[in-house]
Amino acid sequence: MSTAVQEEKVADNAQESPMARKLRRGLPQHIFAVAARNAKNRFFIPSKTNLFAGIRYEYVMIDNGCNSFLLPFKEEAIALFDADHYQWKIAQSRGTGAVKSPTLIITLTGGVSSLGSMSLAGSGPLLQLTRLRFHLGSESARRLSSHAKLTDNGRETLTRFLSLMGNRVSPERQHVLLGQAYLKGVLSLQLGEIFIMGDARTFPTLADYNRVSELLEPLRDDFPEFDDLEDEDHDGDADEEYLQHEDIDELGDEYME
Repeated sequence: MSTAVQEEKVADNAQESPMARKLRRGLPQHIFAVAARNAKNRFFIPSKTNLFAGIRYEYVMIDNGCNSFLLPFKEEAIALFDADHYQWKIAQSRGTGAVKSPTLIITLTGGVSSLGSMSLAGSGPLLQLTRLRFHLGSESARRLSSHAKLTDNGRETLTRFLSLMGNRVSPERQHVLLGQAYLKGVLSLQLGEIFIMGDARTFPTLADYNRVSELLEPLRDDFPEFDDLEDEDHDGDADEEYLQHEDIDELGDEYME
């Protein structure tokens, strides 16, 4: 391991939360990550130490009804992926509203090489990311609407979105929505208040479940806002009628070039 990599690992470990440290050290080897149900009936990763291709996110919601994954836009994306060998595209999510939110999709030219890895709650790499998919609200759409990395069609899509919004504001996402992009490749098991993700060759035992429950006992002390985290797409609907997430990109003009 190089000195640079060692220093990066030390820095990451120094910034990880107590809960992430506890999970990293205490989870059975065949369990890669866990999520916990909060008071809003949503499953979130019980730690603020989560990385997606080098970008840190505090809140990650697990939803096995989501076909892909969706990231809040962060300025770090511009600095990290602005070089010539990165390709930016603008697409529109299939939502249920009159105005569909745009997304920024970043890939390496060719689209098959990894941009970096995903880690949850201080874990090691869990998934190699060949693309990053960012939700764009009004502020981030305006920020990117004149960016040189976008094609004319991409800039026009953002300008049209802002025009349709008028005086309304499309809020920026605050948490990652993670679904089948990761879950399709692992064993996932929901039992009570816990969602387990692990090695598909090893089914979790009752002892594994009890171990995870024990590790999560101090969750609220380490993560006091955990029970307030909400599903941003559906604003706390109690009847669970939310089968259509904004998780599939429509192939608009930007993809027809």
